[in-house]
Amino acid sequence: MNRIYLILLLSLAAFPAAYSQIYTARAVVETLEQEPRDIPLKDIEPFLAYSAEWTAEPESSLEIRFFQSDTRQWGPWTPLDPDTHSERVAPNFISELGFAPAASTRFEFRNSGGDLQNLRFHFFNPGKSSPEKPLSPEADRAICPCPLPEYLDRLGWCPSGNCPSDPTPQPTSVTHLIVHHSAGGNTSSDWAAVVRSIWDYHVNSNGWDDIGYNWLIDPNGVLYEGRGNDLQGAHFCGYNVGTMGVCMMGTYTSVPPTPESFDKLKQLLAWKCCDRDIDPEDFNFHPNSGLNLFNISGHQDGCSTACPGDSIYARLPVLRTDVKDFIDNTCDATAVSEIEQKLQIQAFPNPARDVLNIQLPAEMPTGTTLSLLDPHGRAIWTSKSTYRGGELISLSVKGFPRGWYSLQTGFRQTPLKVFLQ
Repeated sequence: MNRIYLILLLSLAAFPAAYSQIYTARAVVETLEQEPRDIPLKDIEPFLAYSAEWTAEPESSLEIRFFQSDTRQWGPWTPLDPDTHSERVAPNFISELGFAPAASTRFEFRNSGGDLQNLRFHFFNPGKSSPEKPLSPEADRAICPCPLPEYLDRLGWCPSGNCPSDPTPQPTSVTHLIVHHSAGGNTSSDWAAVVRSIWDYHVNSNGWDDIGYNWLIDPNGVLYEGRGNDLQGAHFCGYNVGTMGVCMMGTYTSVPPTPESFDKLKQLLAWKCCDRDIDPEDFNFHPNSGLNLFNISGHQDGCSTACPGDSIYARLPVLRTDVKDFIDNTCDATAVSEIEQKLQIQAFPNPARDVLNIQLPAEMPTGTTLSLLDPHGRAIWTSKSTYRGGELISLSVKGFPRGWYSLQTGFRQTPLKVFLQ
């Protein structure tokens, strides 16, 4: 069987001249035959977005590759991994969103698992973006010192207007802020096109009412409005009531987020903590999931998933402290930076075998607490008392597993790395 199940071309309506128009198109191909097939889209730019959905029992292991017209060669085989954000359960699966070169004209798949049924491939041409200026929201800093950072609204990243919002939005009272990664590429020439692709994937492939995240941040530190403020999204293991979902675009399993993106995340979370009177370092019961969660948590705190990646997840304790410091300094980045420059902590020997000595700078404020975090961000030691500036602490690390650890205090944006032998 080989047939185009559906081809849906999204033509654009006229909008005011202030908004550039973008040609986008999508197609769905249904096939069970493992032989090359044409991609029924033309003039693809700046890349091809794709996903797949299928039924399989037992679970299948699918891969896809693309033929590129510019090189006249097939690209590498790429796994079609099931999406952990999806609420589908076996034997029904949907893959994560993938991206292929714009010159892709044909595709083929292979299956090394169980029997397949209902296999559909979704393809989306997001169109090339034109630069749009982010909005600079006005805020009453007498009420909240942290303003909402400047961002691209929906017409900023989808100026043609063909990425409509949820027609029946559900408001929610936010108590927990959930951090994600998109599990896509870490580089792109057009991040607004990536956002359009995520919208299309969530709506037309996953069947949701809108993009699942409330906000998205690209590696350049640009903030994008997703589903919007105080609206129930689709991102947290089916337990979305009371949450705000923020997606760090890219894959952060081992690669750290860029300083620009992590700083924008800090600013966004500081604004929301201020807006809803949320303590960024505290944890509370989340009724919808039935879990006690940090007010700033990662997706994996709610269910079995690698999201937001080990590299981001390990930084969440530091992020919580950074958000609190940012709020305490009236969201003045200059003041926070000056504090960080003064407070240089030393740890020796490094590597350490039995004892790790920690020298606090004289300028360290009284009441400092310390934590030693493993590579997954778990605190394996937290001080039972507070320390004064200038103190030398000798910490016994005998018996701790060998590897890299992060020494966290309330006054460092980047944790001090130590190695235990």
